[in-house]
Amino acid sequence: MVSLEAVDDDESRKVVSQEQEAKDAAVEVSTSTETKDETQQGHMHSADRWRKYLETPAQNTSEVPIDVIDPIDGSVPRIRTPRVVIEEERLSKQVIIFGEGEKPPENSKCFIHLRSWVASTPTEKTEDTRLEKEPLQVIIGKDKPHLKGVGIALTSMNIGERSLLHIDWRLAYGAEGNFSFPHVPPRSDMIMDVELLGFELEEDECPRAEMTFEERCRQADKRRIAGNDLYREGKLQAAIQKYTIALSYFGESFMFQLEGLDKYKKQANDIRLPLHLNLAACKLKTHEWDDVIALCSEVLEAEPDNVKALFRRGTAKRELGQDDPALDDLNKAATLAPEDKAIQLEIRKVKRETKSQVKQTTQLYKGLFQGEEQPPAQSWGQAISGAVGRFAFWRR
Repeated sequence: MVSLEAVDDDESRKVVSQEQEAKDAAVEVSTSTETKDETQQGHMHSADRWRKYLETPAQNTSEVPIDVIDPIDGSVPRIRTPRVVIEEERLSKQVIIFGEGEKPPENSKCFIHLRSWVASTPTEKTEDTRLEKEPLQVIIGKDKPHLKGVGIALTSMNIGERSLLHIDWRLAYGAEGNFSFPHVPPRSDMIMDVELLGFELEEDECPRAEMTFEERCRQADKRRIAGNDLYREGKLQAAIQKYTIALSYFGESFMFQLEGLDKYKKQANDIRLPLHLNLAACKLKTHEWDDVIALCSEVLEAEPDNVKALFRRGTAKRELGQDDPALDDLNKAATLAPEDKAIQLEIRKVKRETKSQVKQTTQLYKGLFQGEEQPPAQSWGQAISGAVGRFAFWRR
């Protein structure tokens, strides 16, 4: 039985003790109720979250609702935190999410996600690296002129920080603008949403766009191994940084170029898919359930019977209260690995929580019939429906 919690490297592929697996999984039982409550609180209606956000003093915005950070229409995020001046009249930032890691020094190679808008047209996004799932590489002090303002701002950002930058045209596309992609008129001030995923001290390697296929694989695998070491040491945020940087070598546009080249695509996936699983293992421990689901879904698109991906996605769905979809994943995983006790334990958790929810719901609606004749069992569904109607009437 392969460990469902360990990262994917040569050691983690060895057979591990079933008893230890069950013990590790059992530790989570005592915290499942608390986590469930926290998750339910985070799923309030978007209008309520927006109202709560507006009423909250603008301080640390790590709890800002995602629909505020990423408006559906693609316009500039509405952020209420004060501007921090980095260069007088030329560059300032508003923190969206505070980071916790180190700040990158001069000449370091930064890996970032970037979205940009011309300041005069804040509803028309000009660039978005998240759509291509391929972070940008920016070498502070040595990168392209239109990213000069970004490079300066990065020296003030911690790893994990996401900030909205207000950049003067002289630190962006300059007097001439840009008439290819992205189109930017001359002398245009820019607004850029930048997230610092991680950084490394610059090494003697060519830019990623100029790398051969073999060099991309080598660089990504080197960071995967480093991430595995950090994971085993319990340094989750540092491991997440390494895995994220490693995945940047296999962006969506690059993988698209491998379509039809089965040999190379398989070689890339042999590194890329374990990176997704390893990153999902970290995100499970940091309770970032949506990220776990997205990462495992990427793996399952290529390998529908991947037991680790099914198990981790099923676990994340359970934590989000998605019990039926969670059971679908976990039951499939159990069919593929029937001897795995961790999977069986997770299935029991889902069934126990579902049973508890049904009992609480039944007790709630039974209370509405106090003083009335109890309905016959065969019409219980209709009775509940009628009770809901009466409850709504009482509230008016």
